Amino acid sequence: MKLLFCLLFLSGNTKIPIMTYKSTKKRVLTLIPVLSYVLAGTPVISAEELSVSNTELQVIELESSDTQPLETIKEAVLSQYYDEYDAENTVISVSPFSQVSAGLNSVVVNIDFVNDDTGVGTALSVPVLIRNILSDDPSILLTSETVSVKKNSEFDPLEYIAEITDGSGSGILPALSVDSDVNTQVNGTYTVNYTVTNMHGHTAAASLEVEVYTPVLAPGENVDLSTLMINDDGSVYAMFEAINAVRAAYGLYPYVLASEAGMTASAIRAQECTYFLSHTRPDGTPYHTVMAQVGEPHGSMVWEILVAYGNSVESNLNWWLNEPGHAACVLGTFGTIISIGHSGNVWEAMVY
Repeated sequence: MKLLFCLLFLSGNTKIPIMTYKSTKKRVLTLIPVLSYVLAGTPVISAEELSVSNTELQVIELESSDTQPLETIKEAVLSQYYDEYDAENTVISVSPFSQVSAGLNSVVVNIDFVNDDTGVGTALSVPVLIRNILSDDPSILLTSETVSVKKNSEFDPLEYIAEITDGSGSGILPALSVDSDVNTQVNGTYTVNYTVTNMHGHTAAASLEVEVYTPVLAPGENVDLSTLMINDDGSVYAMFEAINAVRAAYGLYPYVLASEAGMTASAIRAQECTYFLSHTRPDGTPYHTVMAQVGEPHGSMVWEILVAYGNSVESNLNWWLNEPGHAACVLGTFGTIISIGHSGNVWEAMVY
């Protein structure tokens, strides 16, 4: 492979043509570089090859509120050296500098061009001056404008702050206030308002929309009761709320709690089953005859489920959910009303 070395003395805005990975482009040089060109390789201009004073360097103005400073620097450098370029196929790195201090920062900018088709690219390494433009206004950048969180999950509004800047150049972060009405125990759409105030009294604001939702489980997928925040006080009302929480997790409509007569019917059945655990009543009649006994109207189908697996709501509901016949009642769609009874360690429920 042959190397061709050329020493070029340029002044003003002299342009020279060079070969790049996609087309013949022009590079604008106001400096006095040494350009080395490998006929089958990559042309490179390095910082070490440039011998100039700071007054001759390209000056790039950068707003202190700029949330993508590297992109701004890359566009400025590329437009200075090329009439045509594909910014998306470039990778930039810059030596460390401060974006919040007034004055000039002397840095070296390295830009690599990548061509997926041929693998041939152009490497550009040049010193530039960064002039910070301080707006005196703070800024706040969020990771997103909208987020979705599962019902009953933990929510921390501070996790969604990507960046806070002061803007005044003081180096002191602005004061942050967060106003949130998010309630992860209730499905709905909420708003979190963020406000930052710097030492000069200037403010900036941002808002986050939060959707609290109940994930819908696929058929056969088990729900984790520990995530439902069940108020397990051992009452029939706690069991009712837990059953509807599970139904919601599967995308099912909620059951309606039975009337006082219906609840009395289940209380009777639960007490009967403490000494005769069966779907047949102690007098030999079917379980649903208790409805007529208390005067509770019902349709043609009444489904009863029983369990005696400790006293807690969670343990007994888990047993029901893990037994297919009982789970079909808890998660069924044939009825709309549920009555629940509890006596001793026996739980009873009827759906109709």
